[in-house]
Amino acid sequence: MKVPIFVWTVRADYTEARIPVDDTLGAMSKVFFKVNDGLEYQTYTAEDTKQWADDVYRPQGIDFQPWGVARGWNLEIARKEGHIAGEHAAAAQRPYILDLEPYKESYWQGIPGTAHAFCDGYAETAEGQRLDLCPDARNPGLLLQEWVAEPVVDRIHPQLYATAYGESLDLWIRKGVKPFLDLGVSLSRIFPVLAGWYQQPGEPSISPDDIERDIKYLASMAFPGCSIWRRGSISPEVVERILAMTDPFLPAPPVTPPPTTTDPLKTRLVPIGKPETAVVSEMPWFDWSDVPEERIMTTVQTITTKQRVRIVVDS
Repeated sequence: MKVPIFVWTVRADYTEARIPVDDTLGAMSKVFFKVNDGLEYQTYTAEDTKQWADDVYRPQGIDFQPWGVARGWNLEIARKEGHIAGEHAAAAQRPYILDLEPYKESYWQGIPGTAHAFCDGYAETAEGQRLDLCPDARNPGLLLQEWVAEPVVDRIHPQLYATAYGESLDLWIRKGVKPFLDLGVSLSRIFPVLAGWYQQPGEPSISPDDIERDIKYLASMAFPGCSIWRRGSISPEVVERILAMTDPFLPAPPVTPPPTTTDPLKTRLVPIGKPETAVVSEMPWFDWSDVPEERIMTTVQTITTKQRVRIVVDS
């Protein structure tokens, strides 16, 4: 399987990463690419975003979605930040992902009305693209109810970094997902973000066992998908494990029932040297007519214990 993976900066996630630069060799299905940080740091212009999307990632078969931070210092600034975010969404032709974290020194201020102002500005420039949210699971002060009430808001990507902090994923689901469910957001719109790192000193990458367990657990809870923060945190072993997994979020393939016939073939095992016939099994979906008898005999003799048998096929 492959998953969406966040990119914070080119230096942190490529130059300093431990996995190959060539993303076609990796586990990235889609890149969530940071383009700006409020009004203060415009890392890339909308034109740059279009170039990253159309000239760098999509030719590799990797979809592109921009993300960034807004602060909402007041209504006017929130509207301007939404306006800029919308420009990036229009350039990429994908929803912008807004990182919401409850740390007022650097992130969203949680001032009443600013969520609506941001979304108003966004809708003016986004060319119909929806807005995704990526809230910290520790969300006091984010005024989630104001965001959920905005028609432009679509998917929620809650940051569920339980394993990174040595805590239960169930606990972080209660922290980061339940508030949205309580506000009427359906589970089909919620795509959790898993950590690619541990908080404690030591090994900087999450283990392959931990990431596989967490992905499978989210799928078992009926989430529609997930993503990983971030490219520069994960190890080659984690990439290898993800690639080896069968995508648990995909529906199971339908089981095709065996064809039926009006004149089913019956397979009978007959003990050699005895005139009576003992019907042991019926397999109407299997045509024995093209199988050489000596091969059938070999197979049957292999699976029997002491009694030699021969096969008789009747129509």
